[in-house]
Amino acid sequence: MSQSPMIEERRVRFSGLSAESFPDLERGSRVTFTVVATCTTTTEQDMKSEGERLTATMKVDKVSLGIDPKINDEPPASPEDPNLFDSQPAPDEDQGDDEGDDDEGATVHEFTGPSFSAGDE
Repeated sequence: MSQSPMIEERRVRFSGLSAESFPDLERGSRVTFTVVATCTTTTEQDMKSEGERLTATMKVDKVSLGIDPKINDEPPASPEDPNLFDSQPAPDEDQGDDEGDDDEGATVHEFTGPSFSAGDE
């Protein structure tokens, strides 16, 4: 058996869905994409016979149909950027500004327990 040098390069695994939509894709069709991704993990796995398998898991950031040299022109989305799943921040309760409050007619009563109308007092 001849000894060949091991290649010290990583294979790439992509995870996640693209935010972009591609309506004309059909099952079995071969398409070229340009992908921008962020490396989330790297692993080294011992192989049965010899050597290691090096893997990098990539989170998909942006996908473009075809070969797109301009895909890196736009900066990647930062965690502070709003997205579809963000909710509006709750208003600060200690702002001290009472103007514009809509709860002027609200009254709060202390809960004293259930009351019965059967006359069992």
